Amino acid sequence: MSLMQPGEKRQIADISSSRQIRITASHAPADIDIAAFGLNSDRRIEDDRYVVLFSNERSPEGALAFAKSGETTTISVDLDRLPADIHRVTITATHDTIPLRQAGVLKAEIGSVTIDAKASLGDEKAIMLLELYRHGGDWRLGSIVQGFNGGLAALVKHFGGDVADEPTPAAPAAAAPSPSPVSLSKVDLRKQKVGISLKKLGIEHEKAEITFVIDASGSMASLYSKGVVQETVERIAPVALRLDDDGSMATWFYASRCKQVEDLTATCPPSAPMAQI
Repeated sequence: MSLMQPGEKRQIADISSSRQIRITASHAPADIDIAAFGLNSDRRIEDDRYVVLFSNERSPEGALAFAKSGETTTISVDLDRLPADIHRVTITATHDTIPLRQAGVLKAEIGSVTIDAKASLGDEKAIMLLELYRHGGDWRLGSIVQGFNGGLAALVKHFGGDVADEPTPAAPAAAAPSPSPVSLSKVDLRKQKVGISLKKLGIEHEKAEITFVIDASGSMASLYSKGVVQETVERIAPVALRLDDDGSMATWFYASRCKQVEDLTATCPPSAPMAQI
């Protein structure tokens, strides 16, 4: 593996003999989000079905595909299947709360090269890590490692996308006397991302009555300790809230028995002492 520096460019043929490109991003913490933006010749989002991330894992014909396992995210790009109006595929990394320079690891491997972002980062919460782009009838790879302190919203606007305005969150409720099995304090933090994702799927206006049920039984202990349940809740709860018909979801925990707690809203996360379930 050779190391590419920010600003460096190479022919795809020089780093991979295949036209089916696999980009493997290593990132710690695990909740750094890696995404691929398919852009037109003006470097703008023309068809948001080609924005591939955790909530949209595949473009229509499968030319772009997303897969994640813990601290590794893989973006697959089939260059020969991409539509002619997709001129660039930009790979990005974002985090809701921390500057990416605090990441333990943030790098990408593609073909025979590695792009390590760590040494080049400052206070950015969203960066363009690398891009594949058309040039002279073929494709090139460019190492970018540049970003935005404003996070995901600034990144999406840079690509010409729309981010729905969100109301200012109300002051957080007083802490509950006992801890819950998971923290729902990040429910508000993915709102912009959820709005983009639901619009992409064409369901941003759908509404339903939703009940939120969380398994707190002993068999889940290892998943709680590894943070798997926490990450899952943080991803599912904002989507569910956006789809819920009144923005307030009946919330239950269950273990040896069930316990209903305060309804979940964007500004009022419930709590349920595990010892009482």
